Amino acid sequence: MASELSAQVRAGVLQVEDNGLLTYKGRVNRRAVLEAVCLDGERLVLVRLDVPATLAHADHNVAAVTCRGEVAWWAEMPQDLGGGDYYVSCDLDDKGDVRALSRTGYSVELDPANGQIRSQVAVG
Repeated sequence: MASELSAQVRAGVLQVEDNGLLTYKGRVNRRAVLEAVCLDGERLVLVRLDVPATLAHADHNVAAVTCRGEVAWWAEMPQDLGGGDYYVSCDLDDKGDVRALSRTGYSVELDPANGQIRSQVAVG
């Protein structure tokens, strides 16, 4: 029987279940979780974290976490602007590829295995 991973977010708290059993409930890296979606075949949950206004370098707010809430990888950022860029959305497309949009207007495809950028395009 294949293991089924599910995730949901409630009031900034990530809840992960593995075959219906709660395996993690909490924040990620002490930050509120805004979005969560399970990565097919990777046994990971893609999360987008809140960006505190007090954070000097607001990057690295998209990560993949294990069913126990441990960070497996941080998403690579589309360019180095000396900090301050971050992702405003992330999701899976129809093919199951990870897509994210940065605050500075880059649409990127991320490798679900390691968070590295496969492709990027400046938009709008």
